[in-house]
Amino acid sequence: MIADYDAYGIKESGVLFHVVEFPRHGALDVTVWEKAEDTIFTLLDLNTDKVHYVNSRNSIATEDRIVFEVEFVLSNPSSLPRRLTRRHRFSLPITVVGVERHETDDAGQAGTLPSIDDSAPSEPMRLAKGTKKQLSLELLRLDTSEFVGSPADVVFLIVSKDDAGGFLEDSRRASHALDDFTLETLMGGDVYYVDRGQVSESQVGLKMTNKRTKTDSAVITLRIQTFKLEVIEVNNTGLTLASGTNALITPHNLTFTTNAPEQSLNIR
Repeated sequence: MIADYDAYGIKESGVLFHVVEFPRHGALDVTVWEKAEDTIFTLLDLNTDKVHYVNSRNSIATEDRIVFEVEFVLSNPSSLPRRLTRRHRFSLPITVVGVERHETDDAGQAGTLPSIDDSAPSEPMRLAKGTKKQLSLELLRLDTSEFVGSPADVVFLIVSKDDAGGFLEDSRRASHALDDFTLETLMGGDVYYVDRGQVSESQVGLKMTNKRTKTDSAVITLRIQTFKLEVIEVNNTGLTLASGTNALITPHNLTFTTNAPEQSLNIR
């Protein structure tokens, strides 16, 4: 189907793709999806690299497909030609091409990247809205026990992100959004996720690469969930003192905590 949607005043955000049949040997990674039941993305999402097909590493199938229905949305639908007022179904064929590896590759490249622990539960990173939280190997489910290279050679590339959700920063350059960072920086505790406080769920897609061996990893999806920050009074003894004198207020007299104790937030 060929449709000159722009001629009818339809914006890219008005071209909707409804997923009718998901791939059998992979998954759709759509940055703007916040719920498991989400099935719609737009042409704008597609053109801004927010839609990815991720092939299952455990599958040996070389063919896959996704079935979509495309819908055109306009504020005044009566101006659309009849053929564009209904959904149109089509199938996207996918061919999976194996990567040829020489026998020497396994010996030469073993341990050049941290391994991704697929057996560990994929838990979302939780943090209070509008705050930041440190990234760790555990959050990304990475195991460095067999890694023998230099952490400075391993680079994490940010391949997808939800801009409304937040960004990654190096604590040594606060408020500067990162496009990439090294394993050395991550292990040094300098990489933080900064939440913008606009959405409650988002995600960041990361891909590891070794600069020396040119070894790449699968995409690592870090899911983020935020919650409203609450300040909770723990202790309030009050003060007793003689008129005209003063007394020091200490944590023994007045103490507060938050519902995000693991973030060690500085509340003022």
